[in-house]
Amino acid sequence: MSMQVDVQTAPRDGAAVRLGIALRLRRLELGLSQRQVVRLLGLSAHSNLGDYERGERIPPGDIVDACEQLLAAEPGSFQSLRREALHERAHRICARDTART
Repeated sequence: MSMQVDVQTAPRDGAAVRLGIALRLRRLELGLSQRQVVRLLGLSAHSNLGDYERGERIPPGDIVDACEQLLAAEPGSFQSLRREALHERAHRICARDTART
C-alpha cells in the first residue's frame, strides 16, 4: 500500500500538521510501529508520538533531531518544519493577544 501525500499541501493547514505527516509517513515507510519508535527514542509513552504525528503538539527539538536520525530523514527537514510550526504558533498567539486589546 503506497501512501502518497504531498506534505507541502496537506489537507489540513499548518506546519505542525505537515511535520506530523512527514514523521508518520517516514515511520511507515520503514515499517516501524509507534511503540517501536517510542522505545528507540526513549520516550515514556507512545501517545506523545501520536500527538506529534497528528500535529496536535510540536515536538521538542531534541526529539525532532532524534527522529531525523532514527528515521534516516534528510538532515534538517523535520527541524525546518518544526521551526515553521513554532513561528506559526507564535504568530497566532500574538494575533490573538492583539485582538483582545
